[in-house]
Amino acid sequence: MTVERISMRINDGMIVRDRHVSKIGHYLSGNAQQFFKRVVKSPEEWTVREFFNELFNYCFPDGFMNEIRRRWRSWRQRKSSVKVYAAAMEGFRDDLGDEISDRQFVQRFWEGLDDEISRELYRDRLHPDIDTYEDVLECAIVAERAINKPSIVEAP
Repeated sequence: MTVERISMRINDGMIVRDRHVSKIGHYLSGNAQQFFKRVVKSPEEWTVREFFNELFNYCFPDGFMNEIRRRWRSWRQRKSSVKVYAAAMEGFRDDLGDEISDRQFVQRFWEGLDDEISRELYRDRLHPDIDTYEDVLECAIVAERAINKPSIVEAP
């Protein structure tokens, strides 16, 4: 279960604040459950944010987020489709959360597109500093189709 879903259950269930972390403990398994049993001695003293931050640090090795950031900065479309590339970039955005603004995301997405596609986007009068991700993605998919469409040669 994701952090978002657990948080929704806590809020929807109208659970008293000092019982939030205790309630989260019911949904954990594996390393997360081990963390809860070994580290969280008094769940009523923990905030949900503090709990999830410490849980993350417990479950993931040092440098994990730095590796995600490095991959985010260097990811390129290469031979994948625009849709597959977009899904990967959206995954990085989910992982990095508030570290990436919407504008930074559009700029980085554009930068990683194949050159031929980014040229088509400029031809379509789009710009990474102005347009939304949704507009850039939609036009990139159309540009990819146009680029990959086989030429039809008419017989003489």
